[in-house]
Amino acid sequence: MGNLYVNVALPVPINKLFTYIVPDDLKSDVAIGKRVIVPFGKQELTGIIVEVSNESAWHKLKEIKDVLDPKPIFSDEMLKLTRWISDYYFSSWGEVLKSALPYGTILEGKRTVKLIREVDQETLSQMGKTAPKKAELLKFLISRKKQTISIKSLKNSLNLKNIYSLLNSLESLGYIEIENRLPEQKAKVKFEKFVSIAESYRENLNKLTAQINKLEKKSPKQVDILLFLLDQLKKGKFEVSLPELLKKTEATAQTAKKLEEKGIIKITLKETIRKFEYEFEEPDKKIVLNEYQKKALAEIKKAIENGKFKTFLLYGVTGSGKTQIYIEAIKEIIKLDKSAIVLVPEISLTPQIVNRFKKNFGDIVGVLHSRMSLGERYDTWRMAREGNYKIIIGPRSAIFAPLERIGLIVVDEEQESSYKQFDNPPRYNARDVAIMRARLNNAVAILGSATPSLESYYNAKIGKYQLLTLPDRVDNAKLPKIEIIDMIKERKENNKTSISSLLSSKIKDRLNKGEGIIIFQNRRGYSTYIECQDCGYVEMCDNCSVTLIFHKAHNHLRCHYCGSVKSVPERCRRCNGIKLKLKGVGTQKVEDEIKTLFPSAKIIRMDLDTTAGKKSYDKIMKKFANAEADILLGTQMVAKGLDFSRVTLVGVISADIPMLIPDFRSSERTFQLLTQVSGRAGRSEKEGEVIIQTFQPQHYIFNYVVNHQILEFYESELKIRKDLNYPPFTRLILIEFKGENEKNVESSADEFSNELKSNLPQGVHLLGPSPAAIPKIKRNYRYHIIIKVPKQIDKNGAELAKIIWQLKEKYETKLNSKGVKLTIDVDPQNTI
Repeated sequence: MGNLYVNVALPVPINKLFTYIVPDDLKSDVAIGKRVIVPFGKQELTGIIVEVSNESAWHKLKEIKDVLDPKPIFSDEMLKLTRWISDYYFSSWGEVLKSALPYGTILEGKRTVKLIREVDQETLSQMGKTAPKKAELLKFLISRKKQTISIKSLKNSLNLKNIYSLLNSLESLGYIEIENRLPEQKAKVKFEKFVSIAESYRENLNKLTAQINKLEKKSPKQVDILLFLLDQLKKGKFEVSLPELLKKTEATAQTAKKLEEKGIIKITLKETIRKFEYEFEEPDKKIVLNEYQKKALAEIKKAIENGKFKTFLLYGVTGSGKTQIYIEAIKEIIKLDKSAIVLVPEISLTPQIVNRFKKNFGDIVGVLHSRMSLGERYDTWRMAREGNYKIIIGPRSAIFAPLERIGLIVVDEEQESSYKQFDNPPRYNARDVAIMRARLNNAVAILGSATPSLESYYNAKIGKYQLLTLPDRVDNAKLPKIEIIDMIKERKENNKTSISSLLSSKIKDRLNKGEGIIIFQNRRGYSTYIECQDCGYVEMCDNCSVTLIFHKAHNHLRCHYCGSVKSVPERCRRCNGIKLKLKGVGTQKVEDEIKTLFPSAKIIRMDLDTTAGKKSYDKIMKKFANAEADILLGTQMVAKGLDFSRVTLVGVISADIPMLIPDFRSSERTFQLLTQVSGRAGRSEKEGEVIIQTFQPQHYIFNYVVNHQILEFYESELKIRKDLNYPPFTRLILIEFKGENEKNVESSADEFSNELKSNLPQGVHLLGPSPAAIPKIKRNYRYHIIIKVPKQIDKNGAELAKIIWQLKEKYETKLNSKGVKLTIDVDPQNTI
């Protein structure tokens, strides 16, 4: 038998595949799409087999260590999709494959260090003179008292260069032992014990009754167990989980064990599926599609029946019934025995949409999101892979659900920036990945929004997508009346609160009527900064170029970028003055002001500070839906997707916040946000009102917002984008350089930029390098290069991609030696 080779994609930031030879005893196990454990340097990693071959140009190859899966976990379609993501977003294929799996299923080898030999003080002192770094390392390990520590933890604890060289030297001297440890898979199948009456007793209940009578005096708890199981049996339930049994009978596991030893009951180990269940439940209401909904659905059905790839932009005003269109379209998909993915931008939106889908489709609906436990996510992923779930709902990462025969992919609120992964590679946009996945499956993609992204609107305008419109709200509900309030005028009239007099009177009116109110403030915390009135000094974060936010609940200043905390100063740190003033407004301050103005009002706040718990969104929404709170106050979480018929008033405290962000999308984002939050009002027969407060009432976007002129705004904004050569007329690629030494970051960015300029194709423009709008985050200085690629050139983007990949690989080692990290963000959602 000849040699067999595999090309493996590993979760490392290197744009290549790694070839390994397959040992004879594993040849029958290898297949494309399976996970394998392979040696990589001095550690072991989990990778994915992407190619199998009988030939290789490489010699002296290492062997794979193990094959983890009985059958492939990646289909051919998913391998093609992840390969495309890798190429388009400049991430290694292995990194993309890792992100497509549930957390805990990719095993990364961990190298650990342990002190194995006593070190006397004289030896340590002598080493301190000849090899001080080795001595420092040994002292630290001695302080750990022979505990095992990972090399990663060592690097974080000690600022030592060449730590691997030092460790190798200490190991050769016999002081330490370095081990490679491959941890167990974190996400595992869960098993649970189930209890049933033994078959011989189940078939002869008189025999069971005799046993109960016999045990009644001596073993009452055993009797309790048997009576409970007998009661369940009469209800048609043959077995009960052991934890449930013990809870109901207040018996112990030992008592159940004794009954098993007597042969009266049987205890078996069974796999159980962990499900994430929501408490929130909407009231049932009869739904009749209006004329526009029927027309849009007919077009979607036609595309589904054709079985060919097509993308629709479903543009419908807030409350126009887009979700019902999704449901009706998926009913057609289920009839064809196909599956569907529904993406939502926020975890906070999933309770409402999941509730509606489960009412229509029952147990074939699965949920995937980051607030679920590791086990819940893993079980949902397995259930989808095995075909038990036909519909998967979730935020960004749900696009990787391992469904087969996909017929439809929905991206709700498609304009949302939360669909873009920006912190770790691959920096993909789930909306665009959804369109590509639909293409690979000959499926239909629906992008739904009341305020589409400018890019999607433009794609519909030029015919790349088919535009479907829903201009009316369902049930003849009217769009809300919107008023703009000049807060400069309020200040002149000596209103020192963040609540305008008109908004205050409207809140009072709704409280008297018992109607729901949503208040939106796009900033959490109490005050946005603390300023010295004598010298103007503002408390800044030591790690980031941003002001610290005051949080009243904890009485501290906190950075919303790095999370660092400072105590509130009594005196100015610059001039020692005592006139310190809290300025700016966060959700906590708005909450206090509303409580002062309306002491009897029940307020519930929904922001990052109040939604840390696993089902916190669910609980808040349930409370508000059940009228246990009069006012729902929050950040962007309350601005979109929520559908509460009792809400007739929406107040926007500071409409200026998103407009002040130095990014080309600021006006678009502000317009979308104000339109979306306005849409929460008047979604039933009761008419809604919206009060928007601003210090810039003359800004051009407000006229479009007040008059609900969405398409008119887009046409105006497109002209501005075309003049400035920004998307959708160009594609942007942002290259960031960051590190703790600003000179190294700047010089690295300059050097890279100079070589990139000399290699760029004609017509491609480069901006920078220059400091980022926020120059420092988490102690790292940041410099940006922005590449503008005109659409006519971008059609052949392979040439530019090749240039950038080559330069990235050329500079990677050099940059690492300077402590500079390079990241590439394709189609960035912000440039700050």
